[in-house]
Amino acid sequence: MTAVWPPETAPAPDDLPSAVRRASLAFRSHGGGVELRTVAGDTAAGSHDGQADSGSTARVRFTGACTGCPCRPGCLTATVEPLLLAVPGVRHVEADGVRISAEAQARLTAFLAGG
Repeated sequence: MTAVWPPETAPAPDDLPSAVRRASLAFRSHGGGVELRTVAGDTAAGSHDGQADSGSTARVRFTGACTGCPCRPGCLTATVEPLLLAVPGVRHVEADGVRISAEAQARLTAFLAGG
């Protein structure tokens, strides 16, 4: 599995909604998607205005065919996280229903980076 937009070549989204829309494009080909749920730590929490403070956690959920897909942890790590973490102020990305240990996610991230 390779990242759709590796962090070093990711288009620079100017806000969270734009980044989530870009991530969702990767899943549309097979009837899925991803949407922004909440931004914790945002000065305007719940407003989804796209502004994040210096320690925000963006929470997303997978939609459509992605809802029950067992590949969600890989898609989160390879596609969604690189785009959302490129938004200034976003420090963490979480997804509803996605369970992956920190160790497994670190291994997957290193694998995708070629390490």
